Amino acid sequence: MSLKLLVITILYAVTSALAQTHAWCDPDTPRCFQAIESSDLTIAAAFSNSTTATDFVGEIISPVSNKWVGVSLGSRMTNNLVVVVGPSSPTAFVASARMSSGFQPSMVYPIAKITQLSGSRTNATHWKYVFRCERCLSWTDFTGTPHTVHPKSQVQAVTWGTTAQPSNPNFGFSIPDTKLLFALDVASARTANYSSYF
Repeated sequence: MSLKLLVITILYAVTSALAQTHAWCDPDTPRCFQAIESSDLTIAAAFSNSTTATDFVGEIISPVSNKWVGVSLGSRMTNNLVVVVGPSSPTAFVASARMSSGFQPSMVYPIAKITQLSGSRTNATHWKYVFRCERCLSWTDFTGTPHTVHPKSQVQAVTWGTTAQPSNPNFGFSIPDTKLLFALDVASARTANYSSYF
């Protein structure tokens, strides 16, 4: 067996062993996604049918006990683009794209652009943030290594915090260890209706 085939086989086995996303539609909007529902969280994503697109639409639903949630576009929280969001008030959210090389405070990744979309809200038990993340499907880490979200399946990591409620996009915090790891079915998350999501 060649080294390349061996690596592909190992990656397939690891991905298959992870929690897998499933088709899920937001009950309050016409948007449908691939989503993981775990630890009282819903993490969802939708992509354009174009494999050259650089953006995606995401949705995070979290219990209010979480002051923020971070979703990495790679398999770990360090050296990957991380979308961090949390409510700053009952009607407003703070979101930013971050990157960290370790457990020191993360830095804002200025190339990415996050835009809040309709349907974002809070209630007594949960908050929901719907967003478009532009220039988010590829990035370069602190070592100069380029990364790209795989066009068919991508392992993603999630973490969250119960303290340090964000007050602005530059709020300082260290990204903790991964608390949830899952395999996002990117191919199934592609939709012909993508442009109507924002």
